[in-house]
Amino acid sequence: MSGNCKEISDRTVLMLLLVGGAWIAGCSMRQEVNDDVVSQMELRRALAGEELSRIENADVPRSSKANYEFLLGELALKEERFDEALSYFESVAEVEPGSAPTLRKRLAQLYLRAGRLEEALAQLDKAEDDINQVEMLQLRAGILATLKRYDDAIATYRQVIDLTNAESDEPFVFIASLYAQQNKVEEAEAILGELVQKRPKSFFGHYYLAKMHVAGGKLDAAVEHYQQTLALSPENEAVELELARVYAYQKRIDQARALAEKILERNPANAKAHSLLAELLLGEDKVEEALQEFEAVKSLESDSGDTRFKIALIKLQRRDLEGAETELRLVLADQPENAAARYYLGSTYAGMKRIDDAVEQLQQVEAGQDFFTESRTLAAYLLRQEERHSEAAEMLQQLLKESPEDVKLLMFLAAVQRDEGKIDRAIATTKQIIELEPNDDRHYFNLGVYYDELDDADEAHAAMRKAIELNPTNANALNYLGYSLAEQGQDLEEAVAFIKRAIEIEPSNGYFIDSLGWAYYQMGRFEEALVELKRATDLVADDAVILEHLGMAFLRVGNREKAREAFQRALKAAPESDDKEVGARIKKELEQLGPSGR
Repeated sequence: MSGNCKEISDRTVLMLLLVGGAWIAGCSMRQEVNDDVVSQMELRRALAGEELSRIENADVPRSSKANYEFLLGELALKEERFDEALSYFESVAEVEPGSAPTLRKRLAQLYLRAGRLEEALAQLDKAEDDINQVEMLQLRAGILATLKRYDDAIATYRQVIDLTNAESDEPFVFIASLYAQQNKVEEAEAILGELVQKRPKSFFGHYYLAKMHVAGGKLDAAVEHYQQTLALSPENEAVELELARVYAYQKRIDQARALAEKILERNPANAKAHSLLAELLLGEDKVEEALQEFEAVKSLESDSGDTRFKIALIKLQRRDLEGAETELRLVLADQPENAAARYYLGSTYAGMKRIDDAVEQLQQVEAGQDFFTESRTLAAYLLRQEERHSEAAEMLQQLLKESPEDVKLLMFLAAVQRDEGKIDRAIATTKQIIELEPNDDRHYFNLGVYYDELDDADEAHAAMRKAIELNPTNANALNYLGYSLAEQGQDLEEAVAFIKRAIEIEPSNGYFIDSLGWAYYQMGRFEEALVELKRATDLVADDAVILEHLGMAFLRVGNREKAREAFQRALKAAPESDDKEVGARIKKELEQLGPSGR
């Protein structure tokens, strides 16, 4: 060990932290205060950049030990080691009981993540001197609502409204949903009325006010606000359908029918509009019966979790992933069985690149629940992206136990098996698919690709020919078979014929044009090959194999400098190639060509 702790390389900081802080302990044996300064410096380097700037500008603990542990917590948080981060931040809170709001916020978020709502709330309450921070207020209100402390939650949302000068719909809508949950319809109407007065173009203000007026039996007022909602979001089928039901409830049958027909004219697949229209067409005597479905719409979502879930989806659409995470965590704290919330939380984590967290959430959706198939499929996709192929395959096998003849799942499984290098299994799975859908050319194309990867040319060609037989316009199969024949120097006239058919279907496909050029090259028609390969590189400028073909064609027509230029471009593009041999092959061609000017 060096005699000077400061001499440690920046690049080793994270490794040293991960192996238990042996270096830190060794230094502290000699000089406790100086080591604390040094270790904080190294942690700052490890955090670095914008993240450090954000931390340094925050109101964080200032004592030496607390600051050090805070930085360790930040590093753990950055690396998604959440239990460790919580432990470090709790340690800071013990050292400095009067810790600043930044720490309290971290603790609250981590407690929320762990489902420890009372502890999360306690941290926010301890930061009450700085509780005017809007984000902390919103988090506090959400926790209070989940704990069913409605009056406190409403009061906190009121603080948010006052602090933000009513710049957002969300606190108003949450207050209304909390009132509705307590059957306080008039209070809910009042807060939504306040929202549309302050924000006349608030879609959610008018929409939820319309729903509350329906709940209160004020149908004329409901119609007015539904119409204002549609003025803000024209052709919104969900809103139009609710308005049509209100018309029916008012016995305004012609207007209800006209609106239902308008919906179906745009979207013939709208089953609810079909259902309403069918009942209306039976005659007025059937309206009361038809409106039984409307009873479910009659009240505003009285469960604040439903409203919170919708807000989370809106935040997802806006790419406010951290906001969506908080809302979905609150929904799940109250409704842990909510499969939709679990699925969207997993999707949120996927968007944040927190793959382990995403998979953990998605795996909690159980067979028989809504979103089970979607959750397992997304989890398998994420695992495949991480090259965790065996886990992805296992996930898909679980799904196939529920749906053994789901062709899309089987195709996905075959692709994952191919990624694993288990081509035999991919072939077996694809044959299983063909038994289920024997007339789908796509499956024979995939089968041909898998056989080609096993260097079984006869089976590959047979599968491709079957794909073309089933679908003579399958351009990929035509090109694949033509290129494969050309690559092997077999049946070159037939190869050219297949490739030309592919190009007729996709005339601007640079890869197909490369195949034609290469077939001409194999036939010794080098001038024609050069014409096609130039066209191919105009369309696909950075493909190593196409550029290699171009270089070889230039060589054959005696243009060594142009050949060298093409090979050099190919070499630059080679790192992007999936074929590891491409770069080595191009280097060898350049070596054989020799230096420029020869």
